[in-house]
Amino acid sequence: MTDPTQNIWISCWLAVSALVCSWDALFCLFRPHSLPGNSLSVFWGPYKYYVEFDLSYGLDHTTGFINAQSAGNLIEALLDLVYLYLVLKASSPKSRTLACVMAMVSTVMTGYKTVLFILQEYFSDFSSIRHNPFSEIFLKWIFPQTLFVVLPLYLTYVFGDHLLRLANTASAKKNL
Repeated sequence: MTDPTQNIWISCWLAVSALVCSWDALFCLFRPHSLPGNSLSVFWGPYKYYVEFDLSYGLDHTTGFINAQSAGNLIEALLDLVYLYLVLKASSPKSRTLACVMAMVSTVMTGYKTVLFILQEYFSDFSSIRHNPFSEIFLKWIFPQTLFVVLPLYLTYVFGDHLLRLANTASAKKNL
């Protein structure tokens, strides 16, 4: 298997993931100012519709889970940006190995956080989304959630496998 830091689609995914996670996190953390009609709402236009779809994004949802999840979003976005810096700017073998570690941690966080988000909704009897027709739930919730579970799990495997190969190669060279 080749070095995953050489795959442009992986860098693109991590860049998109960092942007989406940051945008989403900042919307949640800046509530009520980011909510429709308030001073910062211009930066989150599509959320005008999403807050009606997923009630956990509105101001009335007070469990704190969304803001806690948003803090995790910012951490994983930071790790994605460190990965991109190490791959695109530093680009030495050592920096690429460190980039793999950063990406592996980030993808584990992304997958775990998304599963936790799904479980939170499941154990609350889908209270935030059940008022919607299934077609909307599939398009706006199931499909994106699936994407943010499957891709991170796959990338965790890819980066983990690469790191294990590097460790085995280093161990074999040391034993020679």
